[in-house]
Amino acid sequence: MKKFNYFYQAMIFFIKRISYWQIMFLIALISSLLIYILLNTLILFNNQYVVMLLAVVVTSVVATHLYIGMRSENPMRDSEKIFQDLYERSVLGIALTDENGKFVEFNEAFRNICGYSETDLKKLGYWELTPKKYMADEALQLDSLNRTGHYGPYEKEYIRKDGSLIPIELNGMLINGLHGQKYIWSIVKDNTDVKRKMSDLHVAQKNTEAKLIESEARFISTIEQAAVGFALITLEGQWLQVNQKICQIVGFSRDELLQKTFQEITHPDDLKTDLEYVRKMLAGEIDTYSMDKRYIRKNGAIVWIRLTVSLHKKLDDSPEYFISVIEDISKSKETENELKRLHLQTESLLSKQIVTQTVMALAHDLNQPLNAAGSYSTAALKLLAPDLLDKQKLASVIKMNVDEIQRAGDVLRKLIQSVNRNSESDIRLDLIKLVNESILLFHDESYGNRVDITIQSSHSTISVTVKEIFVRKALMNLFRNAQQAMENINDESHSRQIIVRINCSDDCINIVVIDSGFGISTQVEGDLFKPFFSTKADGIGMGLAISRAMIEGCGGKLYYKPVDGKTAFHISLPEKFNAEMIT
Repeated sequence: MKKFNYFYQAMIFFIKRISYWQIMFLIALISSLLIYILLNTLILFNNQYVVMLLAVVVTSVVATHLYIGMRSENPMRDSEKIFQDLYERSVLGIALTDENGKFVEFNEAFRNICGYSETDLKKLGYWELTPKKYMADEALQLDSLNRTGHYGPYEKEYIRKDGSLIPIELNGMLINGLHGQKYIWSIVKDNTDVKRKMSDLHVAQKNTEAKLIESEARFISTIEQAAVGFALITLEGQWLQVNQKICQIVGFSRDELLQKTFQEITHPDDLKTDLEYVRKMLAGEIDTYSMDKRYIRKNGAIVWIRLTVSLHKKLDDSPEYFISVIEDISKSKETENELKRLHLQTESLLSKQIVTQTVMALAHDLNQPLNAAGSYSTAALKLLAPDLLDKQKLASVIKMNVDEIQRAGDVLRKLIQSVNRNSESDIRLDLIKLVNESILLFHDESYGNRVDITIQSSHSTISVTVKEIFVRKALMNLFRNAQQAMENINDESHSRQIIVRINCSDDCINIVVIDSGFGISTQVEGDLFKPFFSTKADGIGMGLAISRAMIEGCGGKLYYKPVDGKTAFHISLPEKFNAEMIT
């Protein structure tokens, strides 16, 4: 049978190399002779022409069949060549093994994967390339092959010729040979690059995980050692996570605190406000809130804290838990209360100083009319002597004496009003007249010091309701300060002048006292109105503080603001008033 097969292949080889007409002639000749001999031998027909005709027909059929077979051989050979090229040039390893695992056929890619030559590889079997650790997996793949006719994909390793292991991926199928033999076709992929990339990815992932763990540990350590409290709290108020600082603030251990809610340790007076903030946050009205509140410590003591809360949300934007930052502000609250106490004490001292200064000023004002009344009384007594009796002069002296006594009575009445702070001391008066009287009084006290005071105003009268004595005392103090600021001016060309500007706006009166001194340093501007602060070596430092308190007692303001580079103190009286323009 093999010999015939070889002969058939040789005939096909020969036929492919001669022309079509040569083939047809040769086939017809040989076929006709053979059939003619056969038919004559069998003596089926007596007529020679019939025999020849049958021989030609049979020859034609045989020649056509052979020619068609020959013509169809070329596409088959082309397909065979294409598959042969794919087989040899494939980047994937392709191998054929028998039932015992012996290699029958393999391509160059497979040899490169294994590292063996063709001769060496044909002496080996599949199992000699497989590490023993894969035996259990191999059994499963063989079972799949026997049941389904294929196996894989399946990852394993091959033992290369140099003893190294190479990662591969296998896919295979079971085929039958011409005589019933069973063979296994396997496609082998070199996974070295894939494994390397996976290894690099795994290392990178491990490094990232290590960094994340380290970062998380560092973050937790930072939170745990922070100077303020950090906590996670459930939406119901249960403490979820707390750091050590919170435990120190409230006096509970971590385990004790985690069994409680923030509502349980919040002071009852602060709980309503806190819960309202929580409601607004859960309703989406606010993103965060901050408040000062009180916690009740484990021992029952009260601790003030500043609470700042934000809301952590899930991926679907629904609320998950609260993040709270808690700062112990007990000491600052104590300081704040102490400052309030000191402020009240200072206000009390200022009030006493105001009363004292006012009484002293009124005493000074009272002294003048009393002295004058005494002088007039003495003169009246002298005029009553018989030799000096002059009724007209006596009446005039008595009239002046009565005026001075009435003046003293006005001073006493103002003294009573200033001492009794609960009495109604606001009066309606002309501010322009009050400023002029204060200037005259200042000139009487200044004993001839060369200071000019000028009033600049576009109004002839300004009717206003104020505490007269407070405004007068504040103006007098500002005049004295301005005078003292200009005492060191030795240059005769440099004027010593005080300007009082009075202007009315829609809702207030502004009085500005400006002097021509050397000005006030910007470094001390913020301290000018502080009690006991003075720029003078022998100053007590209460004048401006008392003056401000008196102006504020009238509902106004006293502040410092330079005008054209000169020292200027401003009094603002936001009282209702009536003003008349100068005509």
